[in-house]
Amino acid sequence: MLKKTEKNYDLNSDLLGIGFQTLKESIVNENNCVLCGLCASLCPRIEMNEVSPLLLEYDPECSMCFRYCTRTHFPMDIVEKEIFNEGTKKDILIGYHRALLTGKSTDEQINDQAQNGGMVSSLLINALEKGFIDGALLTAREPDWKPKPIIARTSEEILSAMGSKYTMAPSLLTYREAIDKYHLKNLAFVGMPCQIRAVRKLQLYPPLSESFGQISLIIGLYCSANFSDDLRHEYIKKNLNLSLNDIKKMDISKGKFILTKEDGVILKIPLKEILPYKWPGCETCKDYTAELADISIGSVGAQSDDWNSIIIRTKRGEEMFNDAIKSKKIMTSPEVQKSQIEKASLRKKLEKIKINGEIIKALNYLNVSDIQIRIYGNLVSLSESPLELLKKALDINDDTLLENLNSLMKRGWIYKNNGYYYPNNPKVVLEKEIRAYQEEFKRQIEEVRQKALIPLKKMFLRNNAERLELNDFIDYP
Repeated sequence: MLKKTEKNYDLNSDLLGIGFQTLKESIVNENNCVLCGLCASLCPRIEMNEVSPLLLEYDPECSMCFRYCTRTHFPMDIVEKEIFNEGTKKDILIGYHRALLTGKSTDEQINDQAQNGGMVSSLLINALEKGFIDGALLTAREPDWKPKPIIARTSEEILSAMGSKYTMAPSLLTYREAIDKYHLKNLAFVGMPCQIRAVRKLQLYPPLSESFGQISLIIGLYCSANFSDDLRHEYIKKNLNLSLNDIKKMDISKGKFILTKEDGVILKIPLKEILPYKWPGCETCKDYTAELADISIGSVGAQSDDWNSIIIRTKRGEEMFNDAIKSKKIMTSPEVQKSQIEKASLRKKLEKIKINGEIIKALNYLNVSDIQIRIYGNLVSLSESPLELLKKALDINDDTLLENLNSLMKRGWIYKNNGYYYPNNPKVVLEKEIRAYQEEFKRQIEEVRQKALIPLKKMFLRNNAERLELNDFIDYP
């Protein structure tokens, strides 16, 4: 749990006058919304559909929706200081962590129904039984696999949410209800990497209550990408001609989209076939392992499909995890294949990093080299990067990379902080460059005028006076 200090609770308090229209124009219309549902949970004037949040009535522009959106300003420095303290290492590919291992539930009933090792359900049930939490914000599903946000307050309700749905879900839509209807004090949240930033904001500044709705545990799920609702309706139902009610389980493993039917029949479909249904907002996400969670859980890196790989990130997560071991709810093993997790993480961080040829051509006018444009473009895409990750992304030697990084820093395109490189806003960077380019162009034009045009005009007039018209002499010299 984050400590309450005045500094922590500043989430850009000067945003009054910014409302849903700004959120719509800058996030929703730019295909950057992750459909988490928090804006609709916080504001009764907003509702969710399967594509985006919608404004129902007059907007007072209180900034609540914009302030807590997972895609707007995130105070990373404060969050890192508060939740990742002593005993925590930072890895460029898997983030902060205190331990990396594998595990599975000791409950055979859970193992029979679980996506993999049943770790999420077992951890939540133990936390509920021990009083660490009194409810969890989870995503269950309807019989037709439509995601259904729920507030789980019993073991049975936790178990009802087992399994991945592979469709974007407004998992935070029930946050207000957990506070106003059920008066829950300590909540757990299980969700995607993209949603967790919004949950950390709720920890920094609880907007609805000081007494209820505190987030006590965040479990993040590994995620390479998620999909739109068309995956259910268009691909599975129409293209495959399958009844959604007949599907028992969905999974993605080893480049395959795997559907297990109620009758036991298993269909393995090449992952590339469902990529057209990938959620647009996933294009900008570089977080595979839910790096801001208390505990991150997935299947990659585990010794078999019925185990989970686990990244324990915070002291709070470690305490709850160890208590589940003590209660014999879970079993663990040090047998984890870290390289597999790193490979999946690197693939997500580096995918879709492309610099348009027109961008390179235009920036060449500013006397920026192709390699410098690639470095800056990669940083714009990555948001931040240590030297090691940039080397992997660009595949150039250390001396060349450092030379060009230093050049870009001197020029003001990038900056360095705590070993990480960051891009400066292109609006600021390029406007400054354009002004300098204009001034230099004006200077060059004047130099051409003074040093070439005027002397050549005089020479021309002297040597060609007899064949010129009278008007040619008017502006002499």
